[in-house]
Amino acid sequence: MIQNFYWGQRGSEKRVHWVSREGVVVAKEDGGLGFRDLEGFNTALLAKPLWRLHQREGSLIARILRAKYHRNTSVLDARVGHRPSFIWRSIISSQDFLNDGLRWRIGNGSSLKIWGDKWLPNEGDNYITSRPMGLPVDSTVRELISQEEEK
Repeated sequence: MIQNFYWGQRGSEKRVHWVSREGVVVAKEDGGLGFRDLEGFNTALLAKPLWRLHQREGSLIARILRAKYHRNTSVLDARVGHRPSFIWRSIISSQDFLNDGLRWRIGNGSSLKIWGDKWLPNEGDNYITSRPMGLPVDSTVRELISQEEEK
């Protein structure tokens, strides 16, 4: 609706594009119009129920969705699946957004995948990129801790 107001046209009437799409969402203090970035706002709103499903795995809705869409994985690793509902597809669409902002606390390391989760404290890439020989792809950080104790 906002887009049509600023950039739409009716029939043969031409409109002048006074402000770029990016200029609309810039804060007023910075010379923009101060509108919210609706796409980012929508993604944030969809990330909230995904986070709740992750935090409250025992809730009724979390158990129902797990049984239907992601039996053997965490909700953070789940895929859209076959013939998903509109709600599930919408919630899962915010998964990358949420995963990009997450960092794990190691604890005992039993739920952290060595190569699949962001668990390293360095700024840029939080993943281990090289694989040591002898450890399967789905190894957990706990296995690294156990190996260190044995040596």
